Amino acid sequence: ATVFAVISRVLNGLVSPDLKAHLVFWKLKNPLPGSQAFSNYALSDARLDSEYWSKLVPPDTPPERQNAEWYKIYATVKNTTAVREVHQSYLFCRDLMCISLIFAFLSATGATILKDSSTAGICYLLYLMIAIFSGLAAKQYGIRLVTTALAEAAPTRSN
Repeated sequence: ATVFAVISRVLNGLVSPDLKAHLVFWKLKNPLPGSQAFSNYALSDARLDSEYWSKLVPPDTPPERQNAEWYKIYATVKNTTAVREVHQSYLFCRDLMCISLIFAFLSATGATILKDSSTAGICYLLYLMIAIFSGLAAKQYGIRLVTTALAEAAPTRSN
């Protein structure tokens, strides 16, 4: 188990955060969720005052600029409990997806080399399922990270 954990950690470290974002969000350009912070997520989350965020960063702002603006906001609230928890969940699921894809590839390769399709095939399918579901979860957590940071940074209204 220790060897498996060490190998997983090392292999995961070989994959860049940018590639992981591309895999999680299935986008070639601007894959980070902050790139849609104001054109999509701030408009669709019931916790957020879309009018307030639209005035601050118009929805037609280019994706790279949206991400930069969102990151400035995130930096001010990144240590709040809500943001920290969703960020940890996002990173965990993103990295689990990446590790699972690597091990799925290694299982398929092992099956081919060893001509043992039964055991390695089962491992391949298991890793592939884990990768798919953890990737879907990572995507949701990434979106939630964006909206939670905006919710935490939003000014409170007084009645």
